[in-house]
Amino acid sequence: MTKPPVYVIGIGANGIESLSKPARDALAEATFLAGGKRHLELVGATNARTFAITNNLLELDAILINRSQDERCVVLGSGDPLFFGIGRRVLEKLGKDQVVIIPNVSSVQLAFARSGIAWDDYTIASVHSRPIADVLTPLLGRPRIALLTRDGGSPAAIASFLLDHGFVDFRATVCEDLGGERERIGEYNLHNIIDKNFNHLNIVILTQTELLNEESESIRRDRDRIASAWAGAIAYRERDDRSTSDPNRSKSFARLDDRDFAGPASGPFLLTHSDVRAVAIARFRGIGAGPIWDVGAGLGGMSIELARAFPNRAVVAVERNEDRLKYLQVNRERFTASNLKIVAGDAPEALENEAPPAAVFVGGSGGKLESIVAFCLKRLSPEGVLVAHFIGLEHVNLCLELLRAAGTNPTATLVQISPAGSLAGLTTFMPIRPVWIVEGRIETARS
Repeated sequence: MTKPPVYVIGIGANGIESLSKPARDALAEATFLAGGKRHLELVGATNARTFAITNNLLELDAILINRSQDERCVVLGSGDPLFFGIGRRVLEKLGKDQVVIIPNVSSVQLAFARSGIAWDDYTIASVHSRPIADVLTPLLGRPRIALLTRDGGSPAAIASFLLDHGFVDFRATVCEDLGGERERIGEYNLHNIIDKNFNHLNIVILTQTELLNEESESIRRDRDRIASAWAGAIAYRERDDRSTSDPNRSKSFARLDDRDFAGPASGPFLLTHSDVRAVAIARFRGIGAGPIWDVGAGLGGMSIELARAFPNRAVVAVERNEDRLKYLQVNRERFTASNLKIVAGDAPEALENEAPPAAVFVGGSGGKLESIVAFCLKRLSPEGVLVAHFIGLEHVNLCLELLRAAGTNPTATLVQISPAGSLAGLTTFMPIRPVWIVEGRIETARS
């Protein structure tokens, strides 16, 4: 015989009053009632056997799967149970033929309604059970974001993350205890909430404000021109397997034109040639989870390529020269490399407070190559990779010695690019200064 279905019911902060008649009828007939402690308190007294959901989901799975013909099982969730809620798990475990979903108004719907904001163009995500950096890094650059949070400290943590990554132009709407007696809606700039604690139940709506100054308008024009030139040229490598959902996989893009990078009109133009960048990017294959560091970022050629190739992870660019830092910031905006975090200062000291990297690129060392490589190898995640560019053999030899001493089996490759050009009416090749690429992987050293 077919077992009766499991009802998954969304409940609002005002409890039974928020329920439709079908939901109330299912609740009245329930012999087994599961939900979070808060959900069960909202329902109040019941004749059903109750089950408080904590970290015991496997036990709940077994009860629902093995329910008898006579049992009437109800599972409570907040708002819409299929929106970052318990409904997904119940459907996965039982199948849609054995489940009836009765949704309520979701907390996100309520947040936008209370705030008077249309939300069809917002990106919705949850930091309830995931690290904030993992959730927000792929969303950097999006102007409208709404986040379901973990606790009262989440708005401050979100604001700190955005400010650390250079996003100061956001207005935050924090919606607390929606539908409850202590409901409160507040609008803040990010600096005003980094030391503020909120009600445990809250949603954060982030809306980017327009920066109407000459520099930002110029950057926007450049960005639009570059984006237009790339239209149809960006090629994502897609495969019909599960690996396409791996957030740590790189994506393949049309190359960036060196002429599109901002830099000084005179003096050193510290930018790795686009063809050399393409070879270097390939060295970051198969890296694990975590940020990528670019030490001695210069104008940002490698940093921006890495940020585009790995859009779901943070790229940290370290540069000490004040003039180059200005151009690095302009190029970050110009190429919309939103997941690129710029750190001003000397390496390795400037990296002390950064999360351990999955990979490191060393493009400049400022005479501190030994201490930089030693620091990076110490901080690298297991199975991490260090890639470095050099034009001098002395630096190549020193880096190889350091990597060998650390237990890696490093490689060195000379890349020599000679673009075609015109000379005396003929097509000839114009050699560019050769570059050494040194690579060291640490899997053997820590296996």
